[in-house]
Amino acid sequence: MRVMLEKIIEQNDRMYTVTSGMPALTIEENEGSFLFIHRDRVESEGVHSEKPVCNIYVGMIEYSIEWITGHHHDVKEIECRAMGHPADVFRISKQKE
Repeated sequence: MRVMLEKIIEQNDRMYTVTSGMPALTIEENEGSFLFIHRDRVESEGVHSEKPVCNIYVGMIEYSIEWITGHHHDVKEIECRAMGHPADVFRISKQKE
């Protein structure tokens, strides 16, 4: 799954320019999940909310992973710029459902 997530980052870097000087997408891995960290999602740009707002992106990640692996993996936005966080962070479970 990590290879697939790295390919998403690679494609994103080709398609979009980043104004912050930092990579728009990074990935971190821990024992049970991946953290997909996005610093430039349009859904959370200039929005204020008490809940995460990047539901479309959550669905895109879930669908992509299921399409490639053949299994559903839980994806949840755990931090959101609309809530005041510096980036949108998506936790992707390594465990298939």
